[in-house]
Amino acid sequence: MPGLSPTQQTILPDILGFAPQLLVDDLLDIGYDAIAKATGALETYLDTNWLPGRPIEDQNEAYAGLVAFQTLLQSHLDKAFDAFELWSLKNVFALPAPEEVPIVLPHQVGLDLTVTEEEEHNLNKEIEELRAKVDAQKRLKARLLLAVRLSNSRTAASEARLEKLRFLSTVKDTVSLPEEIQTLLNRVTSLPSAPPPTIDTADPTKPVWTTHAGYMDWAVKTTVERDDKGSGKGKTKEATMLDAEEELRTFGEAGDLLGARRMEE
Repeated sequence: MPGLSPTQQTILPDILGFAPQLLVDDLLDIGYDAIAKATGALETYLDTNWLPGRPIEDQNEAYAGLVAFQTLLQSHLDKAFDAFELWSLKNVFALPAPEEVPIVLPHQVGLDLTVTEEEEHNLNKEIEELRAKVDAQKRLKARLLLAVRLSNSRTAASEARLEKLRFLSTVKDTVSLPEEIQTLLNRVTSLPSAPPPTIDTADPTKPVWTTHAGYMDWAVKTTVERDDKGSGKGKTKEATMLDAEEELRTFGEAGDLLGARRMEE
């Protein structure tokens, strides 16, 4: 800003509420606007009263003179406002030296301007720490809000599941069942446990004698029945089964016995 010291350029906008240079620029714009209106009115007069019916050469010369007239006015205005700007900034907006007249702005009343550079550094460091704490609190608040929303959604889902299972609380206890059902329940619980089921390892799609265990069982039963009909009637059942198993072992594996049986058939 020409004509103003750095101190004035800083203090004047705080005191006035606007920059002095902006006021000078506004006045210059008003002058330019006045010149534009004057040349526009003159052009309207020429178009309506003087130019109609004249040769094209005269019309071109009139427009060229009008442009030159506008340029001349703007040149004089620029020179005049340059001088006005320097005069106003050095006189109207001039401020006395601080050592002559101390200037205290309204927002600077009560400030301690005797703070040393070290104290100012410590204060700035403390301000940065406070800013970091405030930023951490903001992040913590954002996380807490997110956790609250998540907790609310989980609570709503749990309440929905509880509502689906609420009918179970209306089921009556077994003690309140009719006497007949209670008696039936007592009898069922007093029954002996069932024997373990026998697992049939044979393939249901094949004959029982195709496996070793199945064929051994079939052969023992066949031998026992044969001994019961023949000479083994005087033996016990356990001795007959032992003799049958011993006899079967002498014939080989189950596959050999199966082949022999098929040949007999």
